[in-house]
Amino acid sequence: MRRAFFVPLLAVALSAACATGPRPTAEALRRERNDRAAVEGTVRDTEGRPVAGILVYGLPREADLGWSSPATTDAGGRFRLSLIAPGEYGFLLSREGRTVITPDPRDPSRTRVELKPGEARPGLELLFLREEWEKALEAGPTDTSRPPDLPLGALDALLREPPTDAP
Repeated sequence: MRRAFFVPLLAVALSAACATGPRPTAEALRRERNDRAAVEGTVRDTEGRPVAGILVYGLPREADLGWSSPATTDAGGRFRLSLIAPGEYGFLLSREGRTVITPDPRDPSRTRVELKPGEARPGLELLFLREEWEKALEAGPTDTSRPPDLPLGALDALLREPPTDAP
């Protein structure tokens, strides 16, 4: 009886341990206590029109930065993010459960913004590449209840090196 109880309990404990993220580093915990930096901006399409309803994520470019909550653009395409600082960020746009990263140098993921604790950074302009999104949305819906699963090291490598088939 005791063994029958222990085996399922062990399985649950091990699966919970595998499902948790890595422990934050000492530096990450220190930065978490700093005043947040504020980034404000607008998301527009390639024709200059504001884009409403887009989730904007600050893309941490350092191992000691965690993900912060995203912001949703309003009817004017405006957003405001509160990000852990100091640190360097790019940006991801998410719509209908899709996050699309392109080799286009205007892609928000290729933007680099260095932030200090308590800093306010207004006026950031991000480009929504509608044609790329339409291609991605043809593939169907995905889970929109959480941030995109993007391994930091792999994403950083992708953003540093353009694809070999790029012009």
